[in-house]
Amino acid sequence: MMEAGIFFENVKLWWMLLPFLLLAGYEAWQRRAPGWLVLIRGSWIVGLVFLLADLQQMLSREWSQAKPIRVLIDRSDSIMRIPDRQKKSEMFFNEIKEWSEKEGQPIETYIFSDSLISNPQSQLGVPPFSEWTSLVDISQFPRSTANIILLSDGNFRYSGLPQDRIFGVQIGEPDEKDLWIESAPNVLTAFLKNRVNFQVSVGQIGFQNTEAEIFLKRGAEILDRRKFQLNSRLEVVDLSYFPEKMGEDIFTIELKPLEGEISTINNTTYTRIRTVRDKIRILHISGKPSMDLKAWRLFLTKQPDVDLVSFYILRSLDDDPGAKSHELSLIPFPYEELFTTELEKFDLVILQNFNFNLYFQPFYLRNLANFVESGGALLMMGGDQSFQNYRFSPLAPILPVSFRSGAYETGRYGLSPIKAHPITDGLQPSMRALSWNSRHDLLEKKSATHLFSFLDEVPLLSINDYGRGRVVTLNTDESWRLHFEQPGDSLLFGKLARRLIQWLTFDPEMEPKKILSSSWRIGENVNLRLSDGRAVDWRVTFGSKSWNFTGQSQVDFKVEQPGIYEVFISELNETYRFETEEKPWLFEWRYLISQNQNLKQMAKQTDGNFYEWKNRRFVLQKSLDGRQIIAASSQSWLKLDSYWLWIFLASIILVLCLDFFLRKKFGWDL
Repeated sequence: MMEAGIFFENVKLWWMLLPFLLLAGYEAWQRRAPGWLVLIRGSWIVGLVFLLADLQQMLSREWSQAKPIRVLIDRSDSIMRIPDRQKKSEMFFNEIKEWSEKEGQPIETYIFSDSLISNPQSQLGVPPFSEWTSLVDISQFPRSTANIILLSDGNFRYSGLPQDRIFGVQIGEPDEKDLWIESAPNVLTAFLKNRVNFQVSVGQIGFQNTEAEIFLKRGAEILDRRKFQLNSRLEVVDLSYFPEKMGEDIFTIELKPLEGEISTINNTTYTRIRTVRDKIRILHISGKPSMDLKAWRLFLTKQPDVDLVSFYILRSLDDDPGAKSHELSLIPFPYEELFTTELEKFDLVILQNFNFNLYFQPFYLRNLANFVESGGALLMMGGDQSFQNYRFSPLAPILPVSFRSGAYETGRYGLSPIKAHPITDGLQPSMRALSWNSRHDLLEKKSATHLFSFLDEVPLLSINDYGRGRVVTLNTDESWRLHFEQPGDSLLFGKLARRLIQWLTFDPEMEPKKILSSSWRIGENVNLRLSDGRAVDWRVTFGSKSWNFTGQSQVDFKVEQPGIYEVFISELNETYRFETEEKPWLFEWRYLISQNQNLKQMAKQTDGNFYEWKNRRFVLQKSLDGRQIIAASSQSWLKLDSYWLWIFLASIILVLCLDFFLRKKFGWDL
């Protein structure tokens, strides 16, 4: 609304009357009566002063408009996730609106969180990432005569200020108490069956000499818990975990809430623990020297995480070296120790073109079968001394292949289409490019998975789970060709060999994905489905909330809050944990105690004021409005009409003459 105002310019000219008044008073006191003659003289002197002031454009007129006050409302998580602060924020904003309507003072509302956003559309820019809300963009406000009201808890950073005055209102209380997780490892690497220890820093304000408790959880399962005393602002607590299987999982670190905390959102954080093997202990036994043996031994000895024990046979009991046994320098094959007392010390046994019949009785293989069933692994590779000799051995039931004739064959054999698996991912074209020259006549077991097969369905590479362990068969002694012939991929042999060892030792990277998921982003839908496309029952859990989906092949679920979501699939009887890409528990939720220093400093630097919550109404009693001048004019009264100017001048002369006449008549100056 535009308003008009009239005022006098050149008011300093009126100070010319002061000397007259002093002289007139002195004269009235010193001279003879009558004293009222002073008024006559004063009249013409005042008239002359007024005439002089009017000639200097004494009367001015302006048209102005009220300039909006900027109101900045903090809507970051430290406000909106604490119910009391959220209620206060809404209350004060309503008070400002009522005041604005009552006083006719327009306001501009800005909401700031991760970025400073004008209500409703304009955006001043996205500030750099920070632990706290950033206010760098308010320095871009153009200068005006209006003021800024800033409502916040003070948990923000700023690098520049506008030139307008800032009136800061603290939404927090001075006696707040809180307990939070200051820092914890984001990702930990643990070694299988070796306890991992790590430290968590816990911060507190207001809980000095109080006992607290912290938990390490995997889902609802408590893995470790510790009680500790809060003796200082920061306390370091030790937690531990004993990994029993390989892979990566998400774990929760949680503080037990204490009475009086302003919020518990910073009592929880998450960490990932990736469990790997310290060393993969491999027993490698080969029946005789060959190119295939050389390729595998060269590969195994170059793996930094492989602890290799290797035996390869240079002669058998049937060989006649032409010398007595005690004259030979060869080491006897320690089959009894390897297949009895020492076997459990290994993770993987490789039998490469090895005929056990030449060295020990079949019952030793029963120990090897039990080793696999209890969690070990076996890799059997072909050659003329290999598969056919195990046809009726204790290992036959655990192999992923069965025997048709079991005979060792030579010729030229191509490969048929291949089953998709992490072991074979990206290797299929190179494998098909080779022509294979030797194999055993074997059959595929339906219970096993066959990754590579020949055109006549004789398996080349097959895998199988047996008990808690795993078995792989490679029906050839020509895998060395992958290393030397390089059919389009110079690293083909190393890739295949490494992946086989990873799968046999339960490395999660080689596990087929059972559940496929899109990205977990706040405010967006995530798509969940099984890799085989089956319709199953789903249950999605977040904290105390749960959503059930019955008989669906895929689920679309909206992610509303950041955190860890658990997805349970009844048919698989497994729980999968997914973490949102937004991780505010690492930064924004850490510090919730209100900070006065920022608000006080900003108010001081801009000649504004700081108010605690209980004194917030005082800010509305200030002269906050600013006015923008739209138009202005300045003119003389007497110049509006020259007729009045001559009358005013004649009146002054007349009064002057009257003053002289009366003074002579009454002898005022005698």
